[in-house]
Amino acid sequence: MVVRYTREEDWQELKRIRLAALLDAPTAFGVTHASAAAYTDTAWQDRAAGRGPARYLLAFQDGVAVGIVGHVPVNAQTLGLIAMWVAPEVRGTGIAKSLVQAVQSHAALHNYARVTLDVSPENSRAAAFYLKQGFTFLPEWEALESHPAIQLQKMAWRQISIGVATEAELAAVAGLYQTVGYGGGVSATDVTLCAKEGTRLAGAVRLCKEEGVMVLRGMHVHPDFQRQGIGSLLLTHCIPYLSQGESYCLPYDHLVQFYEQAGFRIAAVAGVPPFLAERLKDYLASGQQIVAMKHPWHTGKTIHDLQRCADIRSVT
Repeated sequence: MVVRYTREEDWQELKRIRLAALLDAPTAFGVTHASAAAYTDTAWQDRAAGRGPARYLLAFQDGVAVGIVGHVPVNAQTLGLIAMWVAPEVRGTGIAKSLVQAVQSHAALHNYARVTLDVSPENSRAAAFYLKQGFTFLPEWEALESHPAIQLQKMAWRQISIGVATEAELAAVAGLYQTVGYGGGVSATDVTLCAKEGTRLAGAVRLCKEEGVMVLRGMHVHPDFQRQGIGSLLLTHCIPYLSQGESYCLPYDHLVQFYEQAGFRIAAVAGVPPFLAERLKDYLASGQQIVAMKHPWHTGKTIHDLQRCADIRSVT
């Protein structure tokens, strides 16, 4: 099986498989079979040659196209995935995954921050497939152009980068903390890790050296990016710092399992440094359900240990 961009000489194969897709799934695309069938040969040749904003890729098996996908720029940061279809006789063989990965690779190569697509949530098979490819649902809906009564929900695959915040970026981190209601602040003396989609801040965490130990603080994800594995991704990148010596965190009790991914374990109050025990006491006195956790840095746990269990699907 070969996946490649169409060339002008592929126009007849592009036309054949595109029309087959529109017949097979008439309510899945923004164009109808009747309108596409009316395109001139020149129009199909232009599409195959990439003369226009949309580009198409075909999956060939024994010289015959059995799958199709396209992409079109939405804006400077977003690439739209369109026209996805695989012939029924080869579904479940990995062709669909290869087509989507080709679009994701193009997005990465050309510095797009995300890839978006539209899908009907009622199309459970398609929705489940895209979720496995790292896409997540967005709270955005629009009518299907070819069938306005059908509402489609937008999904997005994001390229998230993790890095140490520069001094200039700390202002954005402070803004994020204000948005989520975290009052811990930022400091140039901390190691602050940022998760970014392009230039947009998606999340942050602070690694603070306090009284000879490392304290993980301020783990927060922007509301627009929550439940997309970004917290786990940030936690993954904390591992090299946590592994340098004695480390602690004071999370809410419902987040214990999350921090256990990195090797943190519940710690007795008597076993934590006095300044942290006092901080924990203040939290509890204010009614917050907080626990103390300690990282077993001496076990030699590495970043690769967490990568095996963390959700890092959005990273390329």
